[in-house]
Amino acid sequence: MAPLGNALAGNENIKIRPTGNDVMAANELCRTISNPRLTAEMNPTDANETIENLAAATAAIPLAKNERLAAPVSRESISTVQPAAPQSNPVAPAPVQAAPLAIKQPTTKVFLTGRLGGADVVARQTGAFVINMKSLVESQMRQVFGSTPTPAIAAEFAAWSQGIVTPQVPMTLTRTLLEALLKQKFPTFGQPDYWVALVESLAAEHLARGSRVVVTGVDTTANFKALVKKGFVHYHVMISNTTAQNLPAQPDPLATALDNDVIKKISFQREGQRLHVVWNDNQPAPSGRFYSLPEFLAEFQGPSIAEGEVEIQ
Repeated sequence: MAPLGNALAGNENIKIRPTGNDVMAANELCRTISNPRLTAEMNPTDANETIENLAAATAAIPLAKNERLAAPVSRESISTVQPAAPQSNPVAPAPVQAAPLAIKQPTTKVFLTGRLGGADVVARQTGAFVINMKSLVESQMRQVFGSTPTPAIAAEFAAWSQGIVTPQVPMTLTRTLLEALLKQKFPTFGQPDYWVALVESLAAEHLARGSRVVVTGVDTTANFKALVKKGFVHYHVMISNTTAQNLPAQPDPLATALDNDVIKKISFQREGQRLHVVWNDNQPAPSGRFYSLPEFLAEFQGPSIAEGEVEIQ
């Protein structure tokens, strides 16, 4: 511990002026400062006594007008002050890792919709294995009945196979008997996802061989939603009205609903985010939001961009 006298020696804040009591005050101060106990380690009692003596001696020093000493140090301020605890080293926050870049997955499973056979025309140019859901119906009917059905009978059989009952496709005695016979060979016959399950099975078989798969012939909202749920990426094929007028009419409520959704979208925003719409026509596309056929074929061979979808209204 450094001598306290050395700390006060030469301090300009303490100015002693000669008065009648100067000698007594100076002697008292000198005795206190020169106390040899200050130069050694002191216990708390000694330290308190020294502080009291120093405060009394300081108070006896006369001051000139407008002159003051530094505020005296109290016993409490000395005896109760605790040394500050060493600050622990703060733990550096773990560095935030940047999110990995999303890896685009190849487009291996696609289903196409579109009126007047446009979806099949595009599908044949992809080089993928094509599954036409309407052809599956006809194939199974040939297997069961031994003949090729007419489109009307095939549509009715497709409704039976999915358990659809409407005023146009009622539950009759003939239907009940046929369904009972067919379920002996096809246990899931009559369930809503009957054809989608068959498509998924065929697709898995060809995907396992490294092939890509394109599904067409989707003509019901239920099958549309089921394929999306199974992970198939949807694209809608459109043609111009001029081209459509030169093709035989084929009612397709699902394709018509999708056409209307596309027209609505491009009416509000002709340019912008690209839709999953393939323009398969020699006429100029009505919007820059469509894929041309070459653009679609190039994307099908590469990663999926997954931009705006086409919805069922």
